[in-house]
Amino acid sequence: MEKELLDFTQETFNVDVFDQVVQKFYYGNDEEREIAQTILTQFQEHPESWRRVDVIIEFSQNNNSKFLALQILERTIKYRWKSLPQEQQNGIRDYILRTIFTLSEDPQIFYSNKIVVSKLNQNLIEIVKQDWPKNWSTFVQDMIKAGQNSLSSCENVMSIFKLLSQEVFDFHQDQLTTSKTTELKNTFHDEISNIFEFCQYVLEGGDDNSLLNATLSTFLSLLNWIPLGYVFQTKIITILTTKLLSNPETLDLTLQCLTEICTLKTEVSFDEEFINLYVSSMKSLSQHIQSTSKFIEIYEDGTEKDRSVLKSLSNFLANFLKNHIKKLEKVKQVTKKEIYESLYILIGLSEIYDMDLFQNCLDYWNSFASDLFHETLSLPFSRTAILVTISNVSYLTYPMNYPTKEKPKRVIFYQPIISKLRHVLISKMVKPEEVLIVEDDNGELIREYTKDTDAIELYKSMRQTLVLLTHLNYKETQSVLYEKLKSINPYNFSWGDLNTICWAIGSISGALTIEMEKEFLINVIHVLLEFCAKTEGKDNKAVATSNIMYIVGQYPRFLRTNWHFLQTVVAKLFEFMHEPHPGIKDMSLHHDQKVIIRINNSHIVVDSIGNIIDKLMNQNENIQKFGDSSVLFPNQKFQILTVSQNEKVDWKPITTFSRHKTSQKLIKVSTKTRRSTIATKNHSFLLRDKSSLKPILGSNLKVNIDRIPLLKKLMIPNSHLIKHIDLNTNTNTNTNTNTNIIELDFPLGFLFGAHFNIGIIEENKNSLIYQSQQNPNLLKYLQLLIQLKFNIPNLSTNNSSTSLKILFKPLINFIDHFSSKFFNSIDENNIINQKVKYPSSLFSLLLFSPLNFLSGFFSGFYHSNQNQKFEIERNEIENESFDFSEMLQIVLTRFNILSQIETNSQFSHKNYFVLKMIGKNSIRFLEMIKLNHFVDNDFEYTNYINDLIDSKIEAISKQNLQKEIEIYNQIPFNNESEIAPSFYLKSNKKETNSFGSSLESIHSTNEIKSKLIEMEKELEQISQVSKNISNRLENIKKNEDAIKNKNKNKNWEIDEIEKECKQTEEYLIEKIRELKQALKADVFYDLITDIQEVSLGDGEYVYDFSVESNETFMLFNTIFVHNSCDTFLKIATKCKKQFALKQDPDSVPYIFEIISQLNSITSDLENQQVLIFYEALGIIISATKVKDREKLVEKLMNHHNTSWSQLLSLSKSDENSLNNIQICKDLVYILRANVRIASTVADFFIQQFNFIYEDALFLYKTFSVLIKKIISSEGTQIVKSSQIRNMKAVKKEIIILIQTFFQKYKDPQPLMEEYFPQLFEVIFDDYKNNFPEARIPEVLYFLSIVVLKLQTQISSYIPSIFESTFECTLEMISSNFEDFPDFRFNFYKLLESINKFSFDSLFMLTSQNFKVIVDSIIWAFKHTERNISETGLSILLDLFRNVLLRDEILNDFFQTFYLSLLQEIFIILTDSFHKTEMISTMFPNLNQSQIEIFITGMFEFHKDLQNFKNHLRDFLIQTKEFTGQDNTDLFEEEKQLQKQQDFERRKQIPGLINPYEQNDDEDNEDDMNNDNIITNQDDSFNMNQN
Repeated sequence: MEKELLDFTQETFNVDVFDQVVQKFYYGNDEEREIAQTILTQFQEHPESWRRVDVIIEFSQNNNSKFLALQILERTIKYRWKSLPQEQQNGIRDYILRTIFTLSEDPQIFYSNKIVVSKLNQNLIEIVKQDWPKNWSTFVQDMIKAGQNSLSSCENVMSIFKLLSQEVFDFHQDQLTTSKTTELKNTFHDEISNIFEFCQYVLEGGDDNSLLNATLSTFLSLLNWIPLGYVFQTKIITILTTKLLSNPETLDLTLQCLTEICTLKTEVSFDEEFINLYVSSMKSLSQHIQSTSKFIEIYEDGTEKDRSVLKSLSNFLANFLKNHIKKLEKVKQVTKKEIYESLYILIGLSEIYDMDLFQNCLDYWNSFASDLFHETLSLPFSRTAILVTISNVSYLTYPMNYPTKEKPKRVIFYQPIISKLRHVLISKMVKPEEVLIVEDDNGELIREYTKDTDAIELYKSMRQTLVLLTHLNYKETQSVLYEKLKSINPYNFSWGDLNTICWAIGSISGALTIEMEKEFLINVIHVLLEFCAKTEGKDNKAVATSNIMYIVGQYPRFLRTNWHFLQTVVAKLFEFMHEPHPGIKDMSLHHDQKVIIRINNSHIVVDSIGNIIDKLMNQNENIQKFGDSSVLFPNQKFQILTVSQNEKVDWKPITTFSRHKTSQKLIKVSTKTRRSTIATKNHSFLLRDKSSLKPILGSNLKVNIDRIPLLKKLMIPNSHLIKHIDLNTNTNTNTNTNTNIIELDFPLGFLFGAHFNIGIIEENKNSLIYQSQQNPNLLKYLQLLIQLKFNIPNLSTNNSSTSLKILFKPLINFIDHFSSKFFNSIDENNIINQKVKYPSSLFSLLLFSPLNFLSGFFSGFYHSNQNQKFEIERNEIENESFDFSEMLQIVLTRFNILSQIETNSQFSHKNYFVLKMIGKNSIRFLEMIKLNHFVDNDFEYTNYINDLIDSKIEAISKQNLQKEIEIYNQIPFNNESEIAPSFYLKSNKKETNSFGSSLESIHSTNEIKSKLIEMEKELEQISQVSKNISNRLENIKKNEDAIKNKNKNKNWEIDEIEKECKQTEEYLIEKIRELKQALKADVFYDLITDIQEVSLGDGEYVYDFSVESNETFMLFNTIFVHNSCDTFLKIATKCKKQFALKQDPDSVPYIFEIISQLNSITSDLENQQVLIFYEALGIIISATKVKDREKLVEKLMNHHNTSWSQLLSLSKSDENSLNNIQICKDLVYILRANVRIASTVADFFIQQFNFIYEDALFLYKTFSVLIKKIISSEGTQIVKSSQIRNMKAVKKEIIILIQTFFQKYKDPQPLMEEYFPQLFEVIFDDYKNNFPEARIPEVLYFLSIVVLKLQTQISSYIPSIFESTFECTLEMISSNFEDFPDFRFNFYKLLESINKFSFDSLFMLTSQNFKVIVDSIIWAFKHTERNISETGLSILLDLFRNVLLRDEILNDFFQTFYLSLLQEIFIILTDSFHKTEMISTMFPNLNQSQIEIFITGMFEFHKDLQNFKNHLRDFLIQTKEFTGQDNTDLFEEEKQLQKQQDFERRKQIPGLINPYEQNDDEDNEDDMNNDNIITNQDDSFNMNQN
């Protein structure tokens, strides 16, 4: 086989053999796949392999083979085109053109081979980039002529023009050289008239929607470079805004084109054209949408196409208004109402919960608010303006109401819009950036900011916009925030609503003057304290309290100027430190709880939460550990089903996976529909609270009272559906591109479903057998169905009256792939015995297949059940697998069908699981499997199926095959979002409903609608009665004096009746609102029937997820579940001087009082919290008077020093005590506390450092000896034991403490004279002589700090440092790129420091050692890790600069190293695999002339950085190694510059910079100088009042 394929001397080529090899590569076993890969690799790399492409494309039956062939051809064109003779170039080009024209001429062939045609188009474009225009000047004319052959040909030509435009104008940076790009652009400009006329002709005269969309897509790609005359001086805009914008099928792409037009930069004024575009567009859009439309409902209830249109609409309006709204304001042609119309539409779109769509809107609102704000700055200075000074920069702002004559006209004009926008932003404010306190592998506490996710960027943008709106009208912003906060009911509220408002309040920090801020904040805190006092439940109070602390922490300027309030806040914080708050360890699930995970938007995994998280953590080294807990931040896109506050179900990203051990007992919560989950008592579940969801701890759930949400209806977007299957390869796709790819429809679903009851695949997998003792007609029907579905006239079968044997291999492969046998049996005690689980691919198939396929699947499964009993209002699906039943239970929710699993049934056999549907759910199921046209209760199912099969046989015998099969595909569903109307049954039975009769149990659409009608009628009647009573009461009151006594009792009765009517009316309105919400909800509420305690085995973990922007997730059984010392640190950082200064009437600064009560305050804190607290105190001490600092440090560390002395005394008297793990942990804790203080008080730590220094070195030396002794005795594997790890942790903390002191101490002289010699003797001798596994990488980093600090003073030690650290470290890291990563990075940081700060000391080394250093640098920049590679390049650059400054070594250095270094730089510049060829042999696709031009240019442009970069980029593009790789790093400098400019811009407006982004000292200085700190405040407000 191998010889046959790789023998290129033969003229013939066996395509069948090639297909077999490709098939084995994709679907063979491991051995077959390895052999196939070797053959295919050799085939691809052979220089003559491209000659086989035409044969493969023409005769292959395997799409993978065709795709592989086209890849070979593409590589040949890209990299060898110019080396081919002209005759061969013409032959390849003609073949590609001929094949494209053949496949695209006939629409049916074109659409079935679209993937192949697309790949051919790409190959054609590669040729065009090489030959056009020089060798193919008629390309455009040839394409236009070909496009006139048919509609499908025209559509493909449009795709080719689009590809070319994108390659030349969008993707050219990393694909084409500057000169080639210029040439292609010029040629394109010369030909644009022909292409444009062709596009306009089609758009104007065409009526085929597919062609119109293809042309619009092409025109869209042209718009960013096309000459403006073609846009504004032709009728193309009219065509777009009238014909195409009115057509729902072309609406989306038309909006995208108009968006692009709106953003065009025009030197000539086209104001009139833009205005006409707006007017015409809004008129056409009014046919589809208005400002009064309910955008949220359109988005949630619409299709994926509808959502895409809304996004494009938001983009169009945002971009048009951003660029041209001022033009609209100036013309009479556009009224105020018409401008408002577009703005109100944009506000309506802003309310939709879709991040991309909202971001489109927000970008405009930010620009809109910024424009209006800057207009206020252009007003003349007046007494109403306020001069604000922040960070030594003065700003003129107008936070008060403007006088009418000075208020900007545009602000007045847009006041209604601004007000509405302010409400929307506040109600949608997202979560701000968070700080995580985590421990690393060695238990070290580190602070991590949440990653710079889209959500954080969204918050920053929203915050900026709200700050600008606050500057426009601070009173209204405060009023809206205040009223929204007051409107929350403390007895019944959503945590999300409260959080959102508080985040918004925190976001405007810095936007007000100090006095305004004070008044506003005091009112807000008053409301929140009152709220906290009224709300019930520990969790609710905790949420309210945390929001108070968040808001207070966001206003450090307020705290600094209000000492008594700050003191009260801190006192409250100290109280909270004694409250036990459940954390991550108390909110988790049992290992065996199954969940559904989607990976990278496609692959579905169903497994226990424990298995999933354990597997991920075992495979990933980047795990954060703290104690018994582990947290993983995934680097793939994992998603899980979640439910939102409005009861909608959707996939949301998982941001973290976590696991930990717990000593608590767990609880098992069971529901009426036989679902259950096991979780910790502090895990949050969800309850329905009126029209929203509310979390509740598992420990607070009540049996037979509380109901928890379960999945009712699962919506799968049309774009995510698997619509076709390749029976040869078992691959999923959503497009049909080949006759081998079969549609997932009702017949295939029927065959698949029947297999699970009566199908068997023989062991050799050569035959599929269906067996049915009771219903032979079913077998006949299956046989005919297979013949019809797969177009097989003579099906290979081996039949008997009770079995049907199928030999059709593709069908066998398909069924076997998705239905590997699995059973979960039940033993005699009704205990589930799980044996083999079904493949996840089966669940993925059913979850994402079209509804008609699922209908066929359930129909086949139901009809083929030998014991199936048919009833109208009660139906069951029985099988042997509990897993399978759970899976079907979820899949049925796509039809809005609810079911429950039981282990006994009136129909079923013993040891079977039963999926039971009752009442409306049963009826819906019968609709779905096409039994809805039977209305007789006495109907016999068996007779029905026989009659059905007989009728099918008769129909087939009359050759009505296709017509008959089409009947089966006429499912009564229009799309995923529309359930077919229920049919009516002639039944005398009353509907039974096992899910209860309360509102929460109503899940049928018809039930809800009928109740709505009934309640709305009742409401209408009561409203009329209430109105009549009010009229009568009004008449009575008019004559009150005359009949006062006579009608006294009557008045009282009428008042009572009116009151009762009003209450009833309000109740009905609320219930109707709840019912309307339930109509749209994707969940129903299941009654909790049992809660039991469950014990966890010793050493077992519990598990949890964190979900982005939505802390809920769904378990496999469709149950949904839910998921502050740091504040003091934030406050201390920004208010340190207030704690450090004496405040009236206090006798001493507050820091003295805190330290005196230190033990009491921290008594309930865990060690890591105490360390954070110490860090905060250290920051405060650094702001006290100089004479007090050492004394405060001594008092602060007194307790730790006592413990330290005791531990040292014990270790010196008994060396074996250091083997005790707890003693090691205590030592680590004390050392870390010292590190926290050393890092904050700098020079004033010296007294404490001297106290601990000698003992620390003794411990370091003692532990080194112990570790070496243990490793010598037990072997190097012992280093992973907890004993050695804890010993190494003590050594590491000693190094970190000494390093911190060296970094912070200002005078380097005593460091060099008093401390370093002793350090060198103890630490570096141990590093050199100990086992590699026992070494501490922090030693190397500490050395780099020492070199940085001491610089030339340490020169004499460099040879000794080299001897102690370099050689032994190089032995560890030079064998490969993976081992000892921490040593690797720290080693190069040391080398970088020596090179930068003590360069001359390098020449104290021998020449051999200096060469070792140069080799080390080369090793660094050739490293595969980016941070090490960049460090190596940075070291080399510094080395070159240092050498160039020293004439005495210049010549010798470059004579020795220049050429070798230059070669290595070229290698890593161009080849990610670091090959060692010289330049001329590295790039066989470049000729000598190109290389000479490159080298000459390098020298020519070496003083012009920008031209040098451009020249280098062009060369990299010419090399085949660089093609297709990411070259964004070449533009990194430009990006960083842009970010810095943006930051400087934001600094110019008060409030746009977060208070914690500003420099602390600068911030405090400004407050002291400009804000006039008030130390005596009115005590009218006290946080302790509640």
